[in-house]
Amino acid sequence: MVMMSLTLTGKLPFTEVYLHSMVRDKYGSKMSKSKGNVIDPLDVIEGASLKQLLETLENSLLHPREVAKYGKTKRKDFPKGLPACGADALRFGLLCENKVAGSDVNLDINRVIGWRKFCNKLWNLHKLGVLWGLEDKTKFTPPKDIDALLGLQLSGPDKWILYRLSEVCSQANKNLVDYEIALACQLIYDFLLKEFAAYYAELSKVSIRSGDGPSKYAAQATFYTVLEAGYCLLHPMMPFVTEELWQRLPRSSRSAGAKSVSTAPYPNPAKDAQFAKLSGLAADALAVNSVISVIETLNRQKGIFLTGGNASKKPAIYLVTADASNATVLNHNISAVQALCKTGEISVVAEQGKVPVGCHGDFASDKHRTGVNMMLKGIVDFSKEIKTLQGKLKKLKAKCAKIEAHQSDPKFIANADKQQLHQEQERLAQYKEEVSAMELQIAAFQQLI
Repeated sequence: MVMMSLTLTGKLPFTEVYLHSMVRDKYGSKMSKSKGNVIDPLDVIEGASLKQLLETLENSLLHPREVAKYGKTKRKDFPKGLPACGADALRFGLLCENKVAGSDVNLDINRVIGWRKFCNKLWNLHKLGVLWGLEDKTKFTPPKDIDALLGLQLSGPDKWILYRLSEVCSQANKNLVDYEIALACQLIYDFLLKEFAAYYAELSKVSIRSGDGPSKYAAQATFYTVLEAGYCLLHPMMPFVTEELWQRLPRSSRSAGAKSVSTAPYPNPAKDAQFAKLSGLAADALAVNSVISVIETLNRQKGIFLTGGNASKKPAIYLVTADASNATVLNHNISAVQALCKTGEISVVAEQGKVPVGCHGDFASDKHRTGVNMMLKGIVDFSKEIKTLQGKLKKLKAKCAKIEAHQSDPKFIANADKQQLHQEQERLAQYKEEVSAMELQIAAFQQLI
């Protein structure tokens, strides 16, 4: 590339080169035709049936004995073949896995499939924007600039997500300058999926569906701003899906002259005075953090205490806060919390003494230390659940002990391959996590009897 560019143009095609680590299979073994563990990127992008994977193996130069051996591995790892994940998911997955400079990348196709689901989530977010009228130029016009956006009747969730957008943009730019591309990928992914999609999309429905004209337009404008900036942020890592979605959005004045997302300004508060103004929403955004903390605490409680046949139950919730402004914010967002956590009636009280007996209590990690109390009495048979959980706990501990015995056995370690050791470590980590959760359940149920 350098020689051709110098010959034809007299210029260097680039001045910096980014070298990534070696890509290995998911067990950490070097991909090699002689091992039969090579994964063709085109098979990941376009998909391949198990029959195609086996035919590729059979047509290789491997000995028939090796073909049979690695064919067995292919059948185990890809019983239904490789689903089409697309170039964006593969590219994003490889970038995300290269977290530590100099460390190798262990390519697990299941994780690439997870990134494909992220691409689908971006489409679904865009469809939600379309449902709210963002593609209808006769009904929605993007705000002229950030000043115009900040002059709208923004709700608490609007201010929160815009402030978070400014923080993510600042950090992503820093990561890219420092060549910490994996950190930038993870940061943008967490923001779009775990904050924008998981929380804001639900919290903003109040303004979109039942708000008046000004508050509805403010939510639409906020949603549009985050979508447009999000596509620009993500474009270097996922060029195809972001280009397709960006082209469907109406143009704001910020990107009016750009014909492609690749030529649109990259969101950078350090170089864009208008964009930097979003950081001024910090104080307003803090109030919504208490709502997010309550949602996270409730979902964690439900995951621990309402399992099995109780998973679909909708318990009553009592939120305790002595701060009047925090209580106002919580009361305003009760319907969104109920929808996100699938709970019953939610009450906000000023004192712990007003919480009825039979609740399991916890504290949200907000500055107010909001008490989160879930009514379990009448939903959970504590004595029966304790007995069931103790039986399960005994079996889980036996499984942990068996794996730990294997790992301390020199003969097993000498004879086991990397795949077996990897699977054993994954199982042990999963079992230990389940043991901790069950012990917490049992202790909590014993206190509530």
